[in-house]
Amino acid sequence: TGVQTCALPICGYAFTLALQQDGRVRAWGDNWSRNYPSGIGQCDVPPDLGVATEIAAGTLHSVALLADGSVRAWGSNDNAQCEGPPDSGGVVREKPANLGATSHIAAGDQTTVAVLADGGVAAWGANFYGECDAPRSTGRFSQVSAGTEYVMGVRADGSIEGWGRNDWGQVGGPSSQGVRGRPEPMPPCVKVSAGERHTLAIRNDGQDRKSTRLNSSHANISYA
Repeated sequence: TGVQTCALPICGYAFTLALQQDGRVRAWGDNWSRNYPSGIGQCDVPPDLGVATEIAAGTLHSVALLADGSVRAWGSNDNAQCEGPPDSGGVVREKPANLGATSHIAAGDQTTVAVLADGGVAAWGANFYGECDAPRSTGRFSQVSAGTEYVMGVRADGSIEGWGRNDWGQVGGPSSQGVRGRPEPMPPCVKVSAGERHTLAIRNDGQDRKSTRLNSSHANISYA
């Protein structure tokens, strides 16, 4: 109760985040990550969070970009997707100690991604498929989206780059049996969205292009 008018809510795995007009973050739904060693659930918004300007939801963790450009995350930290050492073992990358000012955030399955003020990208959390190995010399990024074990980004010039898991062509590559490859040449885009095994992109002319796994349940899908 008492939730003010909010921007578009963000959905994680069975929980919801909402950013109020006054910058406060509200969360409700499944709070399972309270059962992890940290004892902090993905819906347990820190009381000292401060004013947020953007929010993102992973599978069992929540992320907020604050007005001062810093990033806070809470919930499951089993693969260091929040902050500090992981609660369990695994191939992980911890949050950089000196992250710097951030302009945009995204949350994947067990990964957190930040677009820095200079257009660079930093990522931390599970790194089983190189999803935290963000490119460092390919131009400024304006937007990123984190899927399941992979990340996609849009550069300032509208070009798209992805990294991480690519066994279904979700990052890019040619079509094959059961896989629709990324359209080439790919026109400049304004936004990209990463799913579990497929990617969507909005072109700067308003049309959308997508690459996705095909199976019997998708047999009647048509593509732009």
